[in-house]
Amino acid sequence: MRKTLSLLLLTLGCQLAAQAATSITAKEGSLQAGLAFYWDFDNGSTDYKSATGMTMGIPTGIQAVNQHATGGIRNSGYISSFNDPARIDFYSGLGGSNIKANAFTMSLKISGLTADYRSMLCFTLGGQSFNLQTSNPGDGNQIALYGSGGGAPTLLTGSNTNNLLKGSEWANVVLTSDGTNLTMYVNNLKVATAYAPDASTTLSNVQLSSMWGDSGRAANANYDDFAIWNRALNDKEIQHLTSGGTAGDLIPEPATATLSLLGLASLMMRRRRRAA
Repeated sequence: MRKTLSLLLLTLGCQLAAQAATSITAKEGSLQAGLAFYWDFDNGSTDYKSATGMTMGIPTGIQAVNQHATGGIRNSGYISSFNDPARIDFYSGLGGSNIKANAFTMSLKISGLTADYRSMLCFTLGGQSFNLQTSNPGDGNQIALYGSGGGAPTLLTGSNTNNLLKGSEWANVVLTSDGTNLTMYVNNLKVATAYAPDASTTLSNVQLSSMWGDSGRAANANYDDFAIWNRALNDKEIQHLTSGGTAGDLIPEPATATLSLLGLASLMMRRRRRAA
C-alpha cells in the first residue's frame, strides 16, 4: 500500500509539473523574460515576435535576399545572404525601444560562412560603433567584435575559432552587457572585458550581414533566431541557446503546486511510518 501511494503521488506530481511548464508565465529564469525583439525567420523575412508586448518594430523591415522554409534551427525557416544584394538591413529603429547600453543581450545563430574579414552584425551604443566579424588568416582566424569611438573595446576569441561558423552546423553568438562587462560568447567560448557601456545611452542602428550598407564587406552566411533582450542573460540561459535552444523557449522553474504536492506526500509518508 505504501509503495502504491508513493507511485500515485509521484505520477500526479509529474503531470502537474508538465501542465505548469506549458502554461507558465514568462518570468526571471525564462528566456522570454525581457525579450524585446525576436526574428525566427520561420514565416518570411519580416517575421517578427515580441514576448513583452513591445510593438516598436524596425521601420525599414528586413531586406532578406534568400528565404528558406526548412533547414534552420529545429529544421524551421532561416535566411541567407548569398545572392546579390548580399546584406540584410535593419538600419535604424531600435532607438525608440530605449534598450539601455548597460543592460541588453543579442543572440544570433550563424552557419555556412564563406569568407574572412566580413561583417556579420553591426550596432551602435550611443556614439560607439561595434562590428562582429571574423579576422584575416594572418590575425589567427579569430571571431572578433571590433569597437570604435570613446574607448570601445575589441573582443577576440581564440585562434581558428572562425571555423565554428563555416560548417553546416549552427553556431550561436551571444553579446551581453550587464553594467560591468560587455561579454561575447561563441558557443562555449567566452571573452569578457572590464568595459561598461554608459548607462545613459541606448542600443540602436542594428544591421545584419553587412557593415553599414557596404555590400563589399557583407558576410555571406546563413542566419537564424536573431533576438534582442532588454537585460543581460545569465549563464544558464546562454548555455541553453548554445545547446540549440531558441529565444522563444521557456525555462520554467518547478511549479509551486508541484512542490506543495511533493511536500504533502512526504508528510503523509512520515505519518504512516509513525502510525505503524
